[in-house]
Amino acid sequence: MLKPFTLAAVLLVCALDAGARAAEPTAEQLAFFENKVRPVLSARCYSCHSQAAKKSKGGLTLDSREAALKGGDTGPAITPGKPATSLLLKAVKYDGLEMPPTGKLPADEVATLTKWVEMGAPWPTTTVKPVVTPGGVLTPERLKHWAFQPLKVTDPPGATEADRKRHPIDRFVLAALAAKGLKPAPPADRRTLIRRASLDLLGLPPTPEEVEAFVKDQAPDENGCHSLITIPSRNCLRRLDLRRDRRVAPVASRNSSPHRVRLLYLCS
Repeated sequence: MLKPFTLAAVLLVCALDAGARAAEPTAEQLAFFENKVRPVLSARCYSCHSQAAKKSKGGLTLDSREAALKGGDTGPAITPGKPATSLLLKAVKYDGLEMPPTGKLPADEVATLTKWVEMGAPWPTTTVKPVVTPGGVLTPERLKHWAFQPLKVTDPPGATEADRKRHPIDRFVLAALAAKGLKPAPPADRRTLIRRASLDLLGLPPTPEEVEAFVKDQAPDENGCHSLITIPSRNCLRRLDLRRDRRVAPVASRNSSPHRVRLLYLCS
């Protein structure tokens, strides 16, 4: 039979374990932290209170829950569930402490931190070492952004014969439109094409004579645009490079000019 002291100790351990399990943050709480709390900490605190800071002021770092609970020279920064006794909240309210020293936080950011502490200061348990950049901290959620993914070869969507005749970029665009129940705009007529090409390449509209010549010409559209790109003084390719809005590819033809390009976007 267990002694009263031993029994009490067992019950205490079980209660603490059950409390720890009950304190597991919910998905909504973690989302609140990632979307609301971490951006505030990153923008307002990490420059002085993070592992990436040259020297953590007051011995305090706030880039992990453990560090916030441990606190710095003045004690724990947060007391989960008790905003009134959390030094972090007193500091941002300028109640005995003043943080950040450059000025008080907006009321909505103070309310966000207060709500976070009230709900128990939830923090993701699987985190990477924060990297402080001018734009903030690269969190696990932000690292899922497409810009941080490794490059890989992706086959363009669409397997029909009509799809295969399209440019690969057009196939991606059409697939994205179809997924949203949208249809592309109808193909532009030749008057619109020559005007679009002339404005993009030269910055000027075509003359009436150029429009009529292009409309009557039954050659492929990119051939009709050839005269716009073979005059070096107009420097149209440089203009397009600066605008960064063109898709060009060399025309593999025995009679092609070295400056000739197929205007896949302007004339499509």
